[in-house]
Amino acid sequence: MSFTHPSSNHPDRNPKTGTTTRRISEMNTEEIRRRAVEDGLQYYQQQYEVNPNEQTKYELDNYIRSIGQRPDREVNRLYEIPFDQLRTEFERKGKVIEDASLEKFREGQAKIWMASRPEYEATPQNAERLVAEVDRLGLQGNVYEIDQAFWSLVRQGMIVPKEIVEPVVLPTHDEAYNMPLEELKRLAEQTSR
Repeated sequence: MSFTHPSSNHPDRNPKTGTTTRRISEMNTEEIRRRAVEDGLQYYQQQYEVNPNEQTKYELDNYIRSIGQRPDREVNRLYEIPFDQLRTEFERKGKVIEDASLEKFREGQAKIWMASRPEYEATPQNAERLVAEVDRLGLQGNVYEIDQAFWSLVRQGMIVPKEIVEPVVLPTHDEAYNMPLEELKRLAEQTSR
């Protein structure tokens, strides 16, 4: 029978590396607490990995909160990065969202404006000029501001509005019957355009 030294089968021995952690009797109170927290976290993570359901996820998240951390890794990451870097990241992401929402707002306002302006000829070149003018003037792009940019481009000669023909008012049957022939011919010419 051979004697095995107790440290060789120490429960903290790592079989992969062969190293051991310090025994609890050799640790101070802070190290013991840290070790207990790590063991508890490892336990709840293993429970969740073995049985990933709502209850084990709740228990893992609850344990993480009890040790003063947040279960959401993204939130934890926010606490770890410097404020200047965090501000830069939020501004960059906010700019992307703001630009997308501004573009959506402008599209809706442009549809309303185009319905109210039959003299505007909708071509890709005119649209590009109009957007560039709204940006140049520093406007947000509501209906009034798009109209302002449109007339600015008309004054500059960059957009030529379509000529609006006044609608021809047709006479009633009785009025047409009593009209002179020359006036009826003129009316027929106006409606044939």
